[in-house]
Amino acid sequence: MNTKSESVATTLEAEGITKLGVPSEKQVASIKQIVASGFLDQISVRADIVNSEVSVPKSTSIINIPYQTITLTAQSDETTDGFVYIHPHSVLAASGEMPPDMMVYQLLNLSSNRKEGVVTKARMKALVDISGKQLANIAKGSPLLTYSKPLGNKYAPKNITSSKREAYVIPRFGAAIGSGGLGWDLPVIKVVQVKNNGQWIN
Repeated sequence: MNTKSESVATTLEAEGITKLGVPSEKQVASIKQIVASGFLDQISVRADIVNSEVSVPKSTSIINIPYQTITLTAQSDETTDGFVYIHPHSVLAASGEMPPDMMVYQLLNLSSNRKEGVVTKARMKALVDISGKQLANIAKGSPLLTYSKPLGNKYAPKNITSSKREAYVIPRFGAAIGSGGLGWDLPVIKVVQVKNNGQWIN
């Protein structure tokens, strides 16, 4: 089989697939979810969104905006401040805009010039941004996602049958990691619960 680049290019051109159109919003969203599914334990969220003790002044540079993860937070020690930050070489660093609320990252880097007794910043190499709804969708069924009890009032559960109902719950990502208290809440979602041995299961 001839696999030279010229032959491959000729074959692709003959099949009319050398030029791909700009992906639609739906396709972009699907690609992001595919990427995120391979890095499900490598999600970061802006710390000022989930931690009331963290504030980000408008003058803060993009590479100094703290993000929270479920892994570094669980393993944090005296050599880091427990947060991660966008890598200076990331395209986000030069965007001039407030970075995404949540991102999927490929890896974390600690400074190679670490000094004893000096706190250093962990830098992340981001892949894609992701929404809370998308994260709840791909993390469903994994130990990384837990749910609150059904909400009440106008969001109270509605029976579909005697053993099935619709309910609104708050997903929490990362709560099962470490000694507890980790992770963060995601936007409210509607789920269908099934009654099993007297208990409602999502």
